[in-house]
Amino acid sequence: IAAVSSSRGAESDRRAAIDDYTGQVRTLLQEVSGPASQMGAWPPEPSARELKSLPDAITRWKNALKTARNGADVLQPPESLRPVNMLFVHSIIEYLSAVETFEVAATLDGAAADDRNRATALWTTGVALLDQARADAGLSASNIGSPLLGTPPG
Repeated sequence: IAAVSSSRGAESDRRAAIDDYTGQVRTLLQEVSGPASQMGAWPPEPSARELKSLPDAITRWKNALKTARNGADVLQPPESLRPVNMLFVHSIIEYLSAVETFEVAATLDGAAADDRNRATALWTTGVALLDQARADAGLSASNIGSPLLGTPPG
């Protein structure tokens, strides 16, 4: 009886840890999705007015993503999800790389879009692995979306 009770307690603790980590990733998504979705909406052939607004946008994106990166570094995933957490950290690093590419290039020649797409792919892989861990623990899907799409309502 004690072994069964202990096993149930350990499983409950594992589920709680995964669920807590999922909440942390949702909060991180809120920080990342603003700049990521704005970069995603940046036109491939910007107008002169859009190019003029680019330096201000770059500053906002960079500041928001640096804050998100600092937050991602202190997330506390369960031991089994530490590699997943690294995907989220590297996704943010790639988004910062995209910002640097926007900064270097006055016009979008595709390089910033490539960086942004790599960042999104890393994020999406992290969510897929997190959802697999949730499913293995008997939890429902995280419903964490792509930063390019913004934060879901609610």
